[in-house]
Amino acid sequence: CSKLVQSLSISGEDIVSLEGLEDVKSVGHLTITSNPILADLTGLSGLESINGWFVVNSNPSLESFEGLENLGIVQGALSVRNNAILENFNGLQGLARIDGALNLRGNENLGSLEGLDNLEILKGDLDIRENAVLDNLDALLSSSMIPVTNNAILIYDNPRLRNIDGLVSPASSDPLTAYTIAICNNQSLKNIDGLSSISRAGNVMIGMNSSLENLDGIANLALVNLVSSENRMPMDRFSPAGHILLSSNSCFNFYFDDNIAGTTDYHLTGTSFTKVNAQWTSIPGQLYIRGVAIEDLDFLSSLNSLGRLTLLENPYLSSLEGIENLNFTAAGLSYIPETDSFLPQA
Repeated sequence: CSKLVQSLSISGEDIVSLEGLEDVKSVGHLTITSNPILADLTGLSGLESINGWFVVNSNPSLESFEGLENLGIVQGALSVRNNAILENFNGLQGLARIDGALNLRGNENLGSLEGLDNLEILKGDLDIRENAVLDNLDALLSSSMIPVTNNAILIYDNPRLRNIDGLVSPASSDPLTAYTIAICNNQSLKNIDGLSSISRAGNVMIGMNSSLENLDGIANLALVNLVSSENRMPMDRFSPAGHILLSSNSCFNFYFDDNIAGTTDYHLTGTSFTKVNAQWTSIPGQLYIRGVAIEDLDFLSSLNSLGRLTLLENPYLSSLEGIENLNFTAAGLSYIPETDSFLPQA
């Protein structure tokens, strides 16, 4: 007979297999944690749905998700953390829907997301961090991020991640919106083209990606002030809604259209930009440019009004041409004379 279990927690130093659980078809919450010798999940072969969260943490011998081929839906979050030899998600090919977040963190041998190829819907945050050998997100190409305002895309500290193309969603009639986008400290990341399906965002942070060649993936992104009913922010390092920070990336040029009306602040810091193509007409907040490799401000020539412009430690900047007719609506121009060579010394 089939069984519905309210919740199931599997944890123990001597658990070798899950034999005996084959009749479980549905479970409320499923937690599989701290099982040092558990190598597979074959005993759960009858499981079709998880009606709450699904947590797979700290199972150092777990090689795959084989045994879960019949699992079709997780109605809460899927959290996979600190599974030392897990290489992929084989066994989850039947999973079509996650109604909560997808959290992948600290899986040191996770090389790809293979096995999640048939995931069609992800409703919650996408949080991928500290996976030492993760190379790509291609298995997510068929999935759809649901356009709700309290989602976040957080991709941190994945040193071998080359691209995030797997985030490109199928064509949708609804605009895809992210509350926060943070792509940080992924040293092998070449581009962020995978963000091109997202048309609106509240906060954007792109930083410390030392191999990043361009920002084309957010060229048409509109920044808006998004209000979350939960009034939450995924990390305390983020600015309030409507901010963008580009920091310490190895990009040599970038392009932005006039999509930042309503933004509070716009930061370019510690980034190897040498050319900026922009069609901005108004920035109501602050434009903060620090440690950038630009030589002039011609890219601001189309800008009519700006709250405040701050220039600091831009070693190649040689003139203020481009902002002669700029109307400052707030505190005006601010700079540190000793760090920008063209400016008068104190």
